[in-house]
Amino acid sequence: MLVAVFSDVHGNTVALRAVVAAAQLAAVDAFWVVGDLVANGPQPAEALGLLRSLPHLTAVRGNTDRYVLKGDLRGMIPAIDQPSTPQEVAALVDASAAHALDSRLHLRRRPP
Repeated sequence: MLVAVFSDVHGNTVALRAVVAAAQLAAVDAFWVVGDLVANGPQPAEALGLLRSLPHLTAVRGNTDRYVLKGDLRGMIPAIDQPSTPQEVAALVDASAAHALDSRLHLRRRPP
């Protein structure tokens, strides 16, 4: 199983698209995002939409995701302060947490 593992998207859809494109060229089987999905970035809703569209996505919460979920938005960019954003982050992370990890993983030491 080939897995694309990345973190710190921070609502940067341009960079996220580049990561996804490289992973798709490498024909990954799954995507794992290990925290910090939307906070402090220019396109939080768009980044969540792209993440939601990925096949076999597993996501875990990072520290900024916890801030968003708690409504602690001090120091965050204004775009993150949308009523639906905390719920969207929670739904994405909680849904992907239900996926069990395959014990036969083959890890790469460098990005594809």
